[in-house]
Amino acid sequence: MTHPAKPRTNPSLVRKRRRTTASALAGAFSLALIVGLSATGQKGASAQTTGGADYAVEAWADPWDYNNAEDQLLADRNTIVGLENPRIASGNLSFDVSSGAYFHMIWGGYPDSTPTNRDGALHPIDTSRYNRIVIKATASAYTPAGLRWYTCLQQDGSCQGGMPITLEAGTRVYDLPISSSEGVAWQGQQPISLRMIFQPYGPTHVDVDWIRLTNTGDGPVTEWSGPVLRIEDPDITGGADYATTARAGDAWDMSSADDYLRLDNVSGQVQNGVLEGTNAGPTINDPGVTLKVPVAFSADNFHRATVTYTYDGELNLEDKAGGGQNSRLMWRIAGTPLTANGSHNQVSKDVVTFPGQTSFTVDLKTNPSSAVVDPRHRPIVGWAGNMIEMFRFDPNEDRGSRRWHLDNIKLADDDAGDASFAIKLRDLNPAPGTTVKLFADNDAVGFDGQQIAEGADISGGTATVNWQPAAGTKGMFWIYAITTRGALSSRTYSSGPVRMGSPVGGYTFGPATGGPQGQINFGVKLGTPAASPITAAKPAVPKAQTAKKPTTKKVVAKKK
Repeated sequence: MTHPAKPRTNPSLVRKRRRTTASALAGAFSLALIVGLSATGQKGASAQTTGGADYAVEAWADPWDYNNAEDQLLADRNTIVGLENPRIASGNLSFDVSSGAYFHMIWGGYPDSTPTNRDGALHPIDTSRYNRIVIKATASAYTPAGLRWYTCLQQDGSCQGGMPITLEAGTRVYDLPISSSEGVAWQGQQPISLRMIFQPYGPTHVDVDWIRLTNTGDGPVTEWSGPVLRIEDPDITGGADYATTARAGDAWDMSSADDYLRLDNVSGQVQNGVLEGTNAGPTINDPGVTLKVPVAFSADNFHRATVTYTYDGELNLEDKAGGGQNSRLMWRIAGTPLTANGSHNQVSKDVVTFPGQTSFTVDLKTNPSSAVVDPRHRPIVGWAGNMIEMFRFDPNEDRGSRRWHLDNIKLADDDAGDASFAIKLRDLNPAPGTTVKLFADNDAVGFDGQQIAEGADISGGTATVNWQPAAGTKGMFWIYAITTRGALSSRTYSSGPVRMGSPVGGYTFGPATGGPQGQINFGVKLGTPAASPITAAKPAVPKAQTAKKPTTKKVVAKKK
């Protein structure tokens, strides 16, 4: 029986869309913007103060110090155009340029895709707080350069602004207020992409030591050496996990083949807690892992999907063999009429994934519900407000025999507490004398919430603060922290909210899915549902055992 591929864009449209994106992102370099204009530079590192605002520390808990690979995405050539031999080594981002080139400090994300992790669409720049750029760099020759920013994912002239930075030969610290020389202003906007551009007169070598996106009122600054706080709970991955709750403690951790119901267009097996898969026929660019879903569940309860997955080879987004490195999630709403072509399934927007261990989280509960669905898929219903009886992960859309490795899938509720919640903190650059103030906010912007804790000591690198709000407190809250060490301080929001004032656990599920669920793509009728809903008790397995979280960045000793 032929397996119908899920509805997707015509291959020619996929290629055209990706090609257009790459072309638009490369753009044309405006020589009027960067040639013949100078920018203030300090030779050497004479600045003394390390504190003040820092976008990278506050958005990602990871300064742009180029001590780790996450500081610059090198795998995606759309984010580093024209750089020759780019690498992170010896605490520097190093490369050569011989013609127009650029790299993104902040990459907004791809149009029509789901933003994840460090995509700027999830972390827009607050230009009232971050209005100054400080860069320590070494150039082998005088080089016209500049900043470009964009307020849209398309990164075209309609949403582009910029300013010049002239690199002198040698090592200098460039300290500049950000002000537009052309196009969209910086002030009053929320840029989601920021790139540094170069227009060298000849072959030039550049080493970028560190970058700070900071505030003009912070005084002299140098490389960040203050606290780097991460709020580990609550977080974007959420709390109680569907599989652990509904499957008697058995998470979708790929510890056995019992975690999935079927593999489509995949040759694979579980080995050492990982599903080792290779794209196979009959529809090689439509591999899918349908997970075991014993009972239908409320999409409003379980909606935070976290996938830990990687693949062999390089990133390529073209619709061809060796391309298609974009994942998707698929689900079926209970009671939806089955169709032979698979249109009864809902298909998410794609998620661009990268080589190396990739862990991404997608909040499927959007407003409107249809916002999470690929707009080219019909009919569009969405996730929120429905009962779900099938859940599938499609690792890629490669037309070749791509090898991939699925470690874990978690589908979770929000972090939640009834009368209290344990807030877990980690300082990735710990030192004695570090304290934390905690606040609860009804959103994740503005740092304008109510203080809930004072002076928690995190000198040892970790701390847990038990928040017990006033009786009757209900709602969704984002936690933010202000961390202080002497004259140094930083502030950051939790990556996800905590729901307070509602019972934890006690989920009510829908009828058992029953029958040959894995054949729903073939239009096979489901088995007879259970006569009454099944209620699950609060999961017995602690959250820390429910799913493996992404490995915390290893703290690297600061370069001398």
